[in-house]
Amino acid sequence: MSEAGHPPEDRRELLDARWNVACAFLIFFATLGIPAIMIPVLYAPIIDETGWSRGDVALLTSVKFGVGAVAAYLTGHLVERFGVRPVTISCAVISGCALLLMPLVHSLWTLYVVGALLGISALGVTTAMKIFVSQWFSRRQGLAIGVSLMGTSCAGVIVPYTTTILAQAVGWRMTCALMSLVIWLVALPFFIWRARERSSDQVAATARHDAATHGAAPSFQEVRFTRAFIVTALICFLVGAVDHGLAAHLVIYFDRDLHLGASVAAIGFSVVMVMSNIGKLAYGWVFDRFSLKGVAACWFLVTIGVLMTLPIEGVVTLVAFALVYGPTQGGMLISVPVLAKHVFGPRAMARAIAVLTTVFMAGSSAGPAMAGYLHDLLGNYTVAFLLFTLAALVSGILTLTLDPRYHSAFKTKG
Repeated sequence: MSEAGHPPEDRRELLDARWNVACAFLIFFATLGIPAIMIPVLYAPIIDETGWSRGDVALLTSVKFGVGAVAAYLTGHLVERFGVRPVTISCAVISGCALLLMPLVHSLWTLYVVGALLGISALGVTTAMKIFVSQWFSRRQGLAIGVSLMGTSCAGVIVPYTTTILAQAVGWRMTCALMSLVIWLVALPFFIWRARERSSDQVAATARHDAATHGAAPSFQEVRFTRAFIVTALICFLVGAVDHGLAAHLVIYFDRDLHLGASVAAIGFSVVMVMSNIGKLAYGWVFDRFSLKGVAACWFLVTIGVLMTLPIEGVVTLVAFALVYGPTQGGMLISVPVLAKHVFGPRAMARAIAVLTTVFMAGSSAGPAMAGYLHDLLGNYTVAFLLFTLAALVSGILTLTLDPRYHSAFKTKG
């Protein structure tokens, strides 16, 4: 959006919106991206040192997302009551403390306690930031969230190789503590300095515009038990299981099952994250323009991408997989707020984002543990990856049954 011709108050609001996207980017990078990317990279060192099974260690991710699902559900209420800033600051502090506690982990229960703290932080931040950015953008909502969530993909580019080097030098426990410095020294200070919430006047003006554009949109209480909401929740659960279930096992799959080595596995995962960055921008634009048809197309491409994990034999097939699946991973991450706003409208948006994120994270909790224990049982990931393929296919079909009735209302509004 050009600043030329805008009155001073509009230019100031536009500038605030851009700064808020930058704040969300850094929070996603440090508070969500670093732990989410680093922990799966550390699976192999943890297993080698402790002797715990792959399923036991993968359960850390499931505990994280299971507890985080509760945090995501509560975040909508907490944001409405206290605002985004205090909720985000609290979650960032919890994340930094959890990583600092990792040197004290010497048993499974302490590992899961750290995972629970990371879940509270990561999912609280995810929900708060999606609400935060969605409040500032309507027509460009998907693109703005995509830019913000590029923080996680940038972490995916930097963190795997950095984590591998640090783990070899100082061990996996101290690696976690050192990586927490990005939260304490960069993301948290910047957010406190620059993040701005919308004023009551701005919120009221948006509400008046929404009312004039599409009449009385329903409240969350009016949509929460409808068929559309139940179907949307099922989609979010399935997609969450695919997204985090696959991501949690890719590095160790490349390394141990495909025998590509730790360094190639880390680089391969980084390529996926580079493509995910592209996907956040590309699918943000696609979702803004084509709404649920674009979302369904993303799920169908996820189906193809997951199937491409099975014939990977070397670098060429690994790169081919990354080029197809990587962008869709970005699409999966930005889908929840788009579904919430396009299907249920602006009045229900904040609580719908919170609840659907909760369901998404419940799927994210089930996926990693399911894949890990199926590998323990069968000795490979074939059945788990085929189940992820089926889940993505069903999600695409179900998405096409929904009505994006509020999408057109945002086409003329920044």
